[in-house]
Amino acid sequence: EVSRIFSSLKLPSILGPESFITIIREKYYFDKKSEEITDLKDLNLNPEDIIKSVCRYYKVNKSDLFIKRRGWFNKPRDASIYLVRHLCNFTLNEIADLFQMNTYSTVSNVYLKFKKLIKDDKNIRIDIENLMKKAQKSQEQI
Repeated sequence: EVSRIFSSLKLPSILGPESFITIIREKYYFDKKSEEITDLKDLNLNPEDIIKSVCRYYKVNKSDLFIKRRGWFNKPRDASIYLVRHLCNFTLNEIADLFQMNTYSTVSNVYLKFKKLIKDDKNIRIDIENLMKKAQKSQEQI
């Protein structure tokens, strides 16, 4: 049994009898929710509205969000990608299409780097908090 599990290309995240796996999933997996926002199903935000809001906030044109230069930090674009992923629950491929990017892995890298920046940079954290409040207020008005 152990040889079969470890020879597999895709290893299970939890090892043990089915009863143990069920206990762990019930205790840790199913209750896991984002504390930053309400249930995504309740928000039902439109990515285009988020993009417009980010463009107004940073005083840029929508076309500026599609500028790609290796090693260049495009804060409005990265903020938009973060918010669309976080608030709309779009897949990485859907976001790649939306922002005219070649691969989902680029989106993943942008998202993860920006998520770290939010923790490390107070100004960016304030920007995202303000943008999220605006998105939630606009949703309440609908």
